[in-house]
Amino acid sequence: MNGVMFGTLERVSDEKYYSKESNLIITFNTLYKEYKWKIFSFYSIDVTNDYLVTLFLDDEQKEKEKFFKMLKDRSEVQLPTEVTKDDKILTLSTCLDNNQRFVVHAVLIKDNE
Repeated sequence: MNGVMFGTLERVSDEKYYSKESNLIITFNTLYKEYKWKIFSFYSIDVTNDYLVTLFLDDEQKEKEKFFKMLKDRSEVQLPTEVTKDDKILTLSTCLDNNQRFVVHAVLIKDNE
């Protein structure tokens, strides 16, 4: 990892880092609002885009539930953060090398909506 885009993202996988609750919060600012997100999954994976789904077609959103479960199941550590089909998530990804990515998923903390 060369430290360019999200180069420090992999720090999340260090137990000293993720075991501190405040380190699981990502703050994202826009011109109009500050959003807070809580990390629920992080992992290394071969190059793929299956974790970047943004459109779910079924009315009951079972696809979305299955997708969120896949993201949680991939996590290197099972974090207690809840994610439901009604939540909004943030996905961050950075290159580990030419063949692998490090991915972090976080759920929007509802007080910010």
